[in-house]
Amino acid sequence: MTKVRKVLSIVLAVLMFTMLAVPVQAEESFVSREDSSEISETVTALLEDNAYNMYMGGVNDIEESVLTDAKKLDLLMSEAAQKKSRSVSAISKFSVDPNVTEFLEDKAEYIQHIQTSEGFERENFEIAYNFEDITVEGNLAVVTVRQIISFQYSDADQPSQFMPIYTVSLARVDNEWVITDIASDEIIDKAYEETGEFDVETAIEEYDEMMSLSEEITDVPVETEVPPATLRVETTTIPYNRANAAAYAMTYTTSETSKPEGTFYNPNFPSYRNSGGDCQNFVSQAIWAGFNGSNDSASISGLNRPMDKTGTQKWYGNFSSNYSSWTSNTAFRTYVQNSKNEASTVDKINYEPPSVRTLSNVGGVPNLLGASLQYSNLNHTVIVVGVEGTSASQIFVCGHTSDVKYKRLSEAGMTSSFYVNVPVSNVIYDAGSATLRVTNKLHAPVAQNSTVTLSATASRQCTTIAMGITPPSGSIQWIQQNDVTTFSSNYKFTQKGLYTIYTDARNIPAGTGSTKIRNTYTIRVY
Repeated sequence: MTKVRKVLSIVLAVLMFTMLAVPVQAEESFVSREDSSEISETVTALLEDNAYNMYMGGVNDIEESVLTDAKKLDLLMSEAAQKKSRSVSAISKFSVDPNVTEFLEDKAEYIQHIQTSEGFERENFEIAYNFEDITVEGNLAVVTVRQIISFQYSDADQPSQFMPIYTVSLARVDNEWVITDIASDEIIDKAYEETGEFDVETAIEEYDEMMSLSEEITDVPVETEVPPATLRVETTTIPYNRANAAAYAMTYTTSETSKPEGTFYNPNFPSYRNSGGDCQNFVSQAIWAGFNGSNDSASISGLNRPMDKTGTQKWYGNFSSNYSSWTSNTAFRTYVQNSKNEASTVDKINYEPPSVRTLSNVGGVPNLLGASLQYSNLNHTVIVVGVEGTSASQIFVCGHTSDVKYKRLSEAGMTSSFYVNVPVSNVIYDAGSATLRVTNKLHAPVAQNSTVTLSATASRQCTTIAMGITPPSGSIQWIQQNDVTTFSSNYKFTQKGLYTIYTDARNIPAGTGSTKIRNTYTIRVY
């Protein structure tokens, strides 16, 4: 068949029922090559047409292929009745929602309205798919697939990617696989699943109203407000590196389409994409990188600074220990408001006074790059990675679940307003100016064969600063400079994949009293 522009039969008809699994031994699911191929083509056809409708102003009528034949509906009900007599393992519910087709087309109309009203266009539009799982039980199937949409806004200098995960249900009717239900992890889809409704005219009116608002909304205080503590002498204050936070976020939202979905997540941290969502976990990582967190398993396992593991307000996360503020939007909001009031003998992270902004005025917040934007209902958060102006269409964000890279804030999901969290500084207790620290300049993903200037700065004069560069395959290469405070060297990235960079700084020659400190980061090459 031609490149999935041919619309296959797609079911979205009037029917809703549930199959109850009985406690018998489940049958092993086997997917034949023929079924796998046909299912993949059917799912790809729908998702492809849907994506072109949403993002490129396509005119494909998904509704043309809605199943209406009563005989086929009878076949579906008969199949369901047979399934009730035995376990169906991974498929425990089968539903056909007559509103899904309408929702997909209304969603496309809503996104097209944003694009038209903001006046932007997309170039180099490409779509790829990673099929994570295909489960078949008799004449029913469930598919989990990541759609990877790559393009570049015509007025942007960075490529963008949207990577939603779809769960698609199918049924075999008259020897043909047809789609019966579809859902994704995108914000609009989640809202639709919760309410079962999506009024596109109302959504467009609300969007236009949000874009026309100008006043700042009064912030909502949290209930666990901590009284201000007595000011202490701040022994060491590390400023937030907004560019490094943005570069980290870009690195861990860049997909390599030849690999399974999720492989671009940082393996040094746990992922919560299948257990409630990874959005706040990811944003915490980016802020941690902006405060010079060392991206190696030993530092992360040890909850090393800038993770905040002291006092009453804590913020840290790794595989064995996660404080709620690291992974929960609500708890992080509490931490942002109260960390500044911590006692005088513990670390803390300072944020700008909290504010709530709408799409129309969020661009007026100073130092927005590297800030976290929490949706007003605290069900999602993203991090700002690009600021080209004050309009929402000139602000770009990254996020996990749903995974997006360099997406315009104006089309990043439905919300009436944002909690704006702008990090300022990490105040470290009992760490005087003599403490040796080294800070790297992080880089957003770079093209293969690019030459990049690698740089690092130490907090004091060093006998040596050495940088070790480990490519995706091959041996580490060291570059050393002596008697410096700042290290700088050009390097050509010839392999695709993730490079690991180690920066070692030593204050005096090796021996008694010598201190060496290491900071690690990564650069993704595409």
